[in-house]
Amino acid sequence: CLISTPSLSSVSPSPSLEPSVSPSPSVSPSPSPLTISVVERENSIVVTLDDLTEEEFTEELRNTFRNITAQAINMYCEQNAEKCNIPDAGSRKRDIHLTLRDLLRRQNTVLVSANDIVITSVEQTDDGIQVTFFVRGGSGEVITANAVVEAVQQAVDDDVYSTN
Repeated sequence: CLISTPSLSSVSPSPSLEPSVSPSPSVSPSPSPLTISVVERENSIVVTLDDLTEEEFTEELRNTFRNITAQAINMYCEQNAEKCNIPDAGSRKRDIHLTLRDLLRRQNTVLVSANDIVITSVEQTDDGIQVTFFVRGGSGEVITANAVVEAVQQAVDDDVYSTN
């Protein structure tokens, strides 16, 4: 299965919650009441949820999608901090005035929560629905489309999205 930059093909797993993923810097989501910045639009990706209709993509299923995606991004970014806008160890070393409370708070910090997965559009296709979204990190910075694609693709490969 291949997933990569906008010029390559996307993945098409079959179970309904397993997404096909593609970055969408060149794709403009359909008009939406949500106003997003250029950076957010450039770092949005499109995920195709196979064999699913817009009506079936209820708020409960949207929340499940957001939770699984946030979990996938957190697992990926734990191993790939430099790709996820997380300061590297070198910059943390300069922060020498940490208390035990500070250390415990950092240890228990989640980079991305379900609320950080911002869905900008949902469109019906012949194969299912296309969900366009971007991800804000815990610091408020947008996580790059390439990092999100890699995280979601890794989760697809690991059957994290599988409903079976």
